[in-house]
Amino acid sequence: MAYSVFPERLDKLDTGNVEGSLGALENYINYMQERVEFSLTNMYKTVQGAGVSSAEMLVLIAALSNSLSAVTATVNQVQGTVTGLQTTVGNHTAQLAADQQALASLRTDVDAAAAQANLNATAITALQGQMADMAQDISNLDARVKALEGGG
Repeated sequence: MAYSVFPERLDKLDTGNVEGSLGALENYINYMQERVEFSLTNMYKTVQGAGVSSAEMLVLIAALSNSLSAVTATVNQVQGTVTGLQTTVGNHTAQLAADQQALASLRTDVDAAAAQANLNATAITALQGQMADMAQDISNLDARVKALEGGG
């Protein structure tokens, strides 16, 4: 009879949803711990029910303890990796917030510059109108001067 301690596999992690993936990984680690404890309990009951001697049981438990230590080390390593990833996600989230704030500030500056450019364009248009009026006034004055010089 084949028996799997972990009959279920870890779902595929979504790289686009780091927080969800870390949560799925953490849930799977908890699931692994529960399954190991359940398997140990069943093994103990099975060995005890089969009438295995205490010495044999001690050897089996020692072997199982070594295996469990390896699994525990792996779980601790994975938990350390998860903690590191959570820190990295936190750092990236903070940087993203700072970048968004800087972008908002730049947009404000660009909007202010655009408003100033519009004011400058309006002022230039007004000055061009005044220059055209002055050119007309000069032309009119020139015509009067010529008329006065010709008539005088």
